[in-house]
Amino acid sequence: MIFVHGSLALGGVETFFIRMAKERLKRGLKTTIVLLSDESSSNPDLLSEARKYASVYFISDLLFFGGFLTKILPPHAYFFLPLNMNKVFNIFHNAEHVHVSCGWCAVFSFIFFKKLGENIPLSIGLYHSLEFVWKGLDKNLPYFEMVNRKIFFNILSDKNIIFFNDNMINFYNSHNKRDFSKVNLFPLGVISKNTIVNQSMERPNDNHSIRICSVGRLEYFKKYNLWMVDVVANLKQHGCKVIYDIYGNGTLYNEINNKINTLGLSDNISLRGNLDYSKFCSTIMQYDLFIGSGTAIVEAAGLGIPSIIGIENIETPQTYGFFCDIKGFSYNEDGMPQDKVGVEELIYNYMKLNDNEIASLSEKNKNKAELFSIESCVDNFNGISLREIDISSVKNESSLIGRIRYACSLFLYSIRCRMSGKTLSSVVRESP
Repeated sequence: MIFVHGSLALGGVETFFIRMAKERLKRGLKTTIVLLSDESSSNPDLLSEARKYASVYFISDLLFFGGFLTKILPPHAYFFLPLNMNKVFNIFHNAEHVHVSCGWCAVFSFIFFKKLGENIPLSIGLYHSLEFVWKGLDKNLPYFEMVNRKIFFNILSDKNIIFFNDNMINFYNSHNKRDFSKVNLFPLGVISKNTIVNQSMERPNDNHSIRICSVGRLEYFKKYNLWMVDVVANLKQHGCKVIYDIYGNGTLYNEINNKINTLGLSDNISLRGNLDYSKFCSTIMQYDLFIGSGTAIVEAAGLGIPSIIGIENIETPQTYGFFCDIKGFSYNEDGMPQDKVGVEELIYNYMKLNDNEIASLSEKNKNKAELFSIESCVDNFNGISLREIDISSVKNESSLIGRIRYACSLFLYSIRCRMSGKTLSSVVRESP
């Protein structure tokens, strides 16, 4: 199996690929990770971890003069650089399953397939709900995104699409005439069944003290990192001793830092920077509560930390409750058919719980996290009945002219996003 992705930066998708490779290796299955970036774009610790379980290649390995060119050219230019076909052949020839995380990774994979002249089975996973329905800066979609959506909506079979969220079928049906009811649907693999922590949570030292943390990229669609500052301010005002540690970096870092200083909360809230993945468990176990989304909340819940759902793209401090309160395996999208509660009220009520109630809440979170086991996810991936992709269906897009057009469109739109004070990633993840 081959995973094609952008880089191994710190993030939920990246750690998921590593967990998949680790579990597959236990079963004697080979995994290859192809990263469409220079090695410097990846986190050294994640890269070291990935190399324990998978063969890892960078775009420089697949291009002529790649070791030099990828260091001086922007990633958009990689689309029209000459390929080293010997390396492409060695990696992709007779591949049984290529899995990609987004549209542009699919386009790059089709370029490889076309050069090989092989129709290779490819699947795409929907790792973010808005990946193919975002509206962007204006009503006119850029060329590169029209290509991405052509692949997703018109070319890929239901057998080649994976949803990790049971709420997404209706969501995507409402945004496109295509019926998505028969796509592959199963929870994302986040934790191993063997690593669920068997210990009871203890209540805080007193009824007025609590330690909370978040872990993840500080991007605009994770607005809970911003409004949690207000929540802490309100709790403090009501006499609660609150410590809130935020692990991660990103676009919101300076805005959060300024808000902390403006409200005089530097003794209560700390920006801790990126958390090494190897230290996740030992660090999170020091806290009473976790708030967040993505794969981090599943990992925290699996450790028995009562975990508050950080709903993405929501402006007000509201949540669906604790991770164990959700039905099914959708949990961090706004608009789910589940009542919301105030985060401040939820935390305040938690602080009133006795030892037995805290232990019960901890156990419920661990039980919910078991639904997201990496073992089941590997089984589900292995059980997909993939269909080969006819490379002639994207011959125009994978031609030299098509590649140049795609790359230029991606580059220019990224510049537009930056001129608007945003990143392309944040634009994609804003509500449609």
